[in-house]
Amino acid sequence: PMMTTFEKALLSMSEEFGESTATLADGLYDILSASIPASQALDVLEVSAMAAQAGLTDTGVAADAITTLMNSFGDATKDAQYWSDILFATVKFGKTTFAELAPVIGNVAKLMEVAGGTGKDMAGMLAIMTRNGIDTRVAVTSLKGVISALIKPSEALTEKLGGMTVKADGFRAVMDKIGSLPATDLAEMFPNIRALTG
Repeated sequence: PMMTTFEKALLSMSEEFGESTATLADGLYDILSASIPASQALDVLEVSAMAAQAGLTDTGVAADAITTLMNSFGDATKDAQYWSDILFATVKFGKTTFAELAPVIGNVAKLMEVAGGTGKDMAGMLAIMTRNGIDTRVAVTSLKGVISALIKPSEALTEKLGGMTVKADGFRAVMDKIGSLPATDLAEMFPNIRALTG
């Protein structure tokens, strides 16, 4: 019965979103392969198809980004629509496109979650960096550098943060503290040039 449900849904979505049933079936396969329960798969597919249509990409790319965020942050209270909104907020407030962001977001999402940051923290940082002229891929790499430095801080960073951590104080509070420091301190705190860019 689940296969019949999937077939009917694919035909209906194909008509609604103007994508072939083959493309949608590939997206559904990717969603199920990402360990999304079958009971949620069609909802994720529909959100992905809407995101693809609005973001000028295909359903597979959108589904990959959305399921990556769902799995990386592992928050059962946040559904596919929430993560789609996070991606679109990054595009809206940054200087990037859905098609540029979707394939690379997985490179930083899990690390952000491990550090104690949220999807909103990640979206905010990427939006700020891209708005300031940093290419999307470079912004993701730079954010990875920042997070890595915060997970395993240097002596200089530990000293300047005065015991603050992302897990205890929140990502924004830590970044506000870092942002208030002189540039010369930042170079010492973030010796990795990519992290310093972030």
